[in-house]
Amino acid sequence: MVETLPLFLFLKFTRNRNYRIKLPVMKKALLFFFTIQAFVVFGQNNHKAFISERLLAEIEKDPDGWHHIGLQLEDRINVKDMDLQMTAENASIRERHVRVIKALKDKAAATQAPILKKLEGNPLAQQKTINTYWIANSIFLRAKKELIFELAERPDIKGIDLNAKLELVEYIEESCEAAPPPSPGGVEPGLLAINADKMWKMGYTGAGRIAMGADTGIDPFHPSFSSRYMGWYKDAGQTWYEWDPNNTFPSDCDGHGTHTLGTMIGLDRMMDDTIGVAFNANWIGALIICGFSPGTEDNIGSFEWAIDPDGDPNTIDDIPDVINNSWRDPSLQNECESVYVDVLQAMEAVGISVIFSAGNSGPGVSTLTPPHNINYDLVNVFSVGALNANNQNLPIANFSSRGPSICGDTGSLAIKPEVSAPGVSVRSAYPDGEYNLLSGTSMAAPHVAGAILLLREAFPDVLGREIKMALYMSARDLGDPGEDNVFGMGIIDVKAAFDWLVDQGYTPANPYVSNDVMIIKADIREFYCNSTVYPSYLVENMGTDTLRTLDIVMNFPEIPSSQTYTWTGELLPGERTMIQVDGFNLIPGQWDMIVDLENPNSVTDARPYNNRLISEVKVTDRPSIIAYVADHPDGTVCENTRALLRNEFTYPSGNITYEWYDAQAGGNLVGTGQAFLTPPLTESTTYFADALVEFQTAPADTSIGDFAYPPISIGGLRMDVQSDFLLKSFTVYANRTGARTVEIKDINGEVLTSRVFNVNQIGKNVINLDWTIPAGNNLRMELVSGPSLGYSRNGGEFPYELQDVVSITEGTIQSGNNPFFYFYDWRIEQRDICGRTRVDVNVDPGGQAPEPSFTPSVRTVDVLNDPTVMFTNTSIGTGTWNWNFGDGNFSTDENPTHTFTDIGVYIVSLTMTSTDGCTASVIDTITVMDSSSGTKDLVDLSGQVKVFPNPTTGNIFVTTAFTKPEEVNLWIGDMLGRTYRQVNKTVYPGDRFEMNLNDLAPECM
Repeated sequence: MVETLPLFLFLKFTRNRNYRIKLPVMKKALLFFFTIQAFVVFGQNNHKAFISERLLAEIEKDPDGWHHIGLQLEDRINVKDMDLQMTAENASIRERHVRVIKALKDKAAATQAPILKKLEGNPLAQQKTINTYWIANSIFLRAKKELIFELAERPDIKGIDLNAKLELVEYIEESCEAAPPPSPGGVEPGLLAINADKMWKMGYTGAGRIAMGADTGIDPFHPSFSSRYMGWYKDAGQTWYEWDPNNTFPSDCDGHGTHTLGTMIGLDRMMDDTIGVAFNANWIGALIICGFSPGTEDNIGSFEWAIDPDGDPNTIDDIPDVINNSWRDPSLQNECESVYVDVLQAMEAVGISVIFSAGNSGPGVSTLTPPHNINYDLVNVFSVGALNANNQNLPIANFSSRGPSICGDTGSLAIKPEVSAPGVSVRSAYPDGEYNLLSGTSMAAPHVAGAILLLREAFPDVLGREIKMALYMSARDLGDPGEDNVFGMGIIDVKAAFDWLVDQGYTPANPYVSNDVMIIKADIREFYCNSTVYPSYLVENMGTDTLRTLDIVMNFPEIPSSQTYTWTGELLPGERTMIQVDGFNLIPGQWDMIVDLENPNSVTDARPYNNRLISEVKVTDRPSIIAYVADHPDGTVCENTRALLRNEFTYPSGNITYEWYDAQAGGNLVGTGQAFLTPPLTESTTYFADALVEFQTAPADTSIGDFAYPPISIGGLRMDVQSDFLLKSFTVYANRTGARTVEIKDINGEVLTSRVFNVNQIGKNVINLDWTIPAGNNLRMELVSGPSLGYSRNGGEFPYELQDVVSITEGTIQSGNNPFFYFYDWRIEQRDICGRTRVDVNVDPGGQAPEPSFTPSVRTVDVLNDPTVMFTNTSIGTGTWNWNFGDGNFSTDENPTHTFTDIGVYIVSLTMTSTDGCTASVIDTITVMDSSSGTKDLVDLSGQVKVFPNPTTGNIFVTTAFTKPEEVNLWIGDMLGRTYRQVNKTVYPGDRFEMNLNDLAPECM
């Protein structure tokens, strides 16, 4: 059946200015093009539908099985002719979008209905697998062979093919060469080879354009492009396509898709390391090669989705400017007339550029992988060969597939690939924030895709076909003179393509806007304590006006809650600043935080798709470390004075080691103990108080229930880990000695970490591990090899939990009433999750610092037998005295007496203030024992505790011979009784631990 439409003439001239005609193939010049076309559809005929050989082979292999097939209908819109008509009418991209989609949908609705009626309820068709596609007027389903042959008799079906798996165009991982990390100001050589840097200098960076990767997926959190995922701004259904409807968020099942997107748009803004051509473009994506992808049907579905992601043909700001493809349909039969022809014609008609890697099957002739041989016009399909941009001669890669096309024709239409681009040892993004060196035409194609994004920013109203033509006509010739089947037209030159379009009469857009602010990163703490959140944000002024005001809007949709912080200041164009918002209260929990930068200079942001980040914040009501300069409310001390700092951190349970550092993160350990006396200070100095806490959780022994040894190693424990911790040890019970293996697995059963430990004796064994356990929900700790261990078949009182650290929720196997498997008495060590507390010590020049000193009557007392200590002031000079006994009691007497009531190690300080207002401090340690509790001074443990080497110039090792856990207070001091290092610990039988003293000054040793 032929549709009757007006006959029209189409006459087109293209000007030959400022570019070289590549001889001898004169057809490339496109000097004159004249066609007379009637807008018709492919007519129907009465012959049987074509059944592909690969489908027939599948039926022969499994004659009684279900076969996943695709039906290509006979009656289809001739989109190529429709495209010519819209070109003659100078239709806008929006008009094209509406008209093409409406025509395709109307045709599919009218012609698919009789076939769907035939399939409805048919027992030879799996009803849930029937899917229709209007972009290529096709139907996919699973069917029995009888139905397939019956459908082949229908005159309204042109062909029936197997829905086969797609494959990646093979690529090479440079495994012998590690990818260099990001380098400040780095630019990949391939980007320079195509002259992308010349476009950047003109201001064109891809801003406002959208790239789409149809590949193995994408890691959405890679720092080189994470902030530019359109899914942060739009619904997931408009920004990510995947066959499995339950997977609505980007992921990468191989790494290849992340790598190709990085070459298109990648930039690590913190390092200013550029791996991508159009580093300010945004992105959407589709996972079509691995995962749950069924094959050809999934691929057609992704193209149909991409042509109208939001389902509204009247909108065009959601459609990608370019789609990069590195897949092949390996057993596709008759690719030259396949369903992909209709699909690609439709994409081109609405203005989308589609780019393909040529394939890595070279160097033989006609080795392009299907469907890259399609050649119904000069630039569709636009295939890309790979050359080596690390070599100044730009040689072709041996693996790069060559032409001519197997689809026939003569002259330029027969020559493949169309162009070439860098594709050897290309460094780009890789999942989990990594980088990798890969080689292949898969690496070359995204260079072209990125170039298209730059050109679309410069010429937003120019069709994708014309953009591809510009790259084609302006390519720099390589290899044999003129176009050839190795390089095509040569290496792309994006600046030359820009000039070519200008020569055609197109006017480039201004790349600059007045008010545009970009968010670079959010500085988020691992935990926010005291139910108070205070993030900070690094922002950049991308506009041409100085930025003076900005709203930072933080939304917490799960609560719901919203906070707005208004920044004022002065930020010049191109400058960055870190903005610290005021602290605000938030309900404890784990929440998604969406931050938007709004109203730069009190106007609407000209480019709104670069000002949003989504972060996760963890909030707890747990108190932060309280630290301060003792006896100095304003933190100011006199010059050459040793400031006394105190750490008042407490925790409901657990032994605490107090530490002092010279940096917020990392840095040097400069002191330990609840009180820290600084060196004499000559300038203002900042210190940071930290706390290392040791906890115990899980039952301590097997008395919680009926105890047994299973015949084999089965089961384990489930747990939710809120924050990383160090598992110092656990206790196991054994009826056989030997090695065991225990693993931590995630919710999907993937092994995150494992340890092998040896059981040396029958019965109870304390296993020292020092094993870092990562954060994650529904983790499993399982015994996976070795002889079984003892477990309690019932009686577990779950959960066993430590706030904000870990919750042991249940056994992995419910073989009784709350069984507890194997791993008893966990000893956990963790730095305080609230982080270090800053203490600023301000130094006031001048004044004479006093020289305080004192002598306690005794340094060890028994809480049951006169725990009173007399302190004799031996300071030089006069003034006032402030005593802090370390237990919450104070005195201003010159020679006080104090009675201690609780066991512990107390740091007593004397702060003396001279008559001119300068102060200085001195400290000493008092140990309070309870003779009835079994707590012992080290003096009484000479046979049970050994320290070596002693004396020492570095680390020391402490070993114990305890028969049961002991609460001990350990400290390092000199012969004068001065204390330099203190640790409060629970020491277990057989413990051997190390104390690092390398940070102590030589005079302290």
